This record gives sequence, C-alpha cells and structure tokens, in this order.
Amino acid sequence: QIVERSRILLSTRDVVEGRRIRQEVGVVVGSAVKSRVLLYDLLSGLKGLIGGELPAYTHLVSSASAEATRRLMDEADALGASAVVRVRYQISCTANPLTGVYCYCMAYGTAVTCEGDPKQPAAAASSDTLQQVD
Repeated sequence: QIVERSRILLSTRDVVEGRRIRQEVGVVVGSAVKSRVLLYDLLSGLKGLIGGELPAYTHLVSSASAEATRRLMDEADALGASAVVRVRYQISCTANPLTGVYCYCMAYGTAVTCEGDPKQPAAAASSDTLQQVD
C-alpha cells in the first residue's frame, strides 16, 4: 500500500511500487502523545460496560497515529527524501484514574530517494506511474 502526501510516499514494504530506490537517506521517526479530557474517559467507561466501539478512544488512536505520520513525513522531507519504506507503527495507551487516558504513537521507517523523483533533476524523470491509495 502506498500513500502520497506532501510528495513523500509511504510504503510498509521494502520497495516503492513503480520506482527504483536510488539511495537510503536514513532512519526517520515521528511521534505523538495525545490525551483525552477526563469527561470523555468517564463517558467511555460507561459505554465500555455495555460493549461496543468507544469512539472517543478510536479518535484518540487515529489522531495520534496521523500526527506521528505527519511528523515522520516532515522529517523525511527535511532530509531530501522522496519516500519512506519499511514504515512501522508502535502504539501504546495508558489509563490513569486521575489524569485520564494517554496514547503514544511512534512511526518509523527508512527515508529514501528514488529514480524519477520530482525532487531529482528533470533528466532523471521517467514515465513511471503510481497508484494512490487512501
């Protein structure tokens, strides 16, 4: 699966489909810690008693992973990379009765440059096409 945002391609695989990796730039990391207000925790706790999805926590995890992904992509962009391969996520949530729920997400991978990248000189451009997946 490939996702394109801000001209940085992300792939959980070792390759970027339709592109040839030219150079590994380095390891890039993005992280985020998010929390919910205690009121959301109380309401979600009640919902948890009867079962079903807890939308407040779903949003918390989604928000933390989106922020970590954005930061990963910003770091790759700052290094001059055009893609990040071998992207992985690590997510951990903790609950404290006094302070609420905290969700920590770390995204990491290997930043690379590819042949035919828009960031490369025009002579290196090719007619490769990528399928964008949302």
